[in-house]
Amino acid sequence: EAKATLSFAGAVYSAVTQDISSKGTFLVTDVPARVSTSLELTLDIHDGFGPIEVIGRVVRVNSSSKSPRGIAIEFEDVEAEDAQRIDAATRQS
Repeated sequence: EAKATLSFAGAVYSAVTQDISSKGTFLVTDVPARVSTSLELTLDIHDGFGPIEVIGRVVRVNSSSKSPRGIAIEFEDVEAEDAQRIDAATRQS
């Protein structure tokens, strides 16, 4: 679990990751994003090296009340070093 800040359409929102990998993440949030929305995402994975900034795209919106509400994000632009940090953090948790 990591804290996330996402911004799109001139607004900034907070969220929490539920699943994360170097390819993308699911964010538990009520953010009003639609599939294909491009956004900027800042992740704090608590590895001691500071936040990670990525560009992503919404690939799924879950608005069901039976499972966590949120959005699935596919990372489109993530630095190789940051991808390695994310993978290392997920192996440790």
